Amino acid sequence: MRGRRDQGEIRLEVQLDAHRETLLVTLLEVHLADHLADHLEDQLEALVIHVAS
Repeated sequence: MRGRRDQGEIRLEVQLDAHRETLLVTLLEVHLADHLADHLEDQLEALVIHVAS
């Protein structure tokens, strides 16, 4: 029985590591998307000011 539980624990650790990596990638993607949105907003604002003047 102990061997099965150890394998289960190992599988759980692998799953947790995979989910942690997925979460970190998702957070990075969200951060980059937010940064890109801010940059595009600044560029659009500059273009509107340029066209209006």
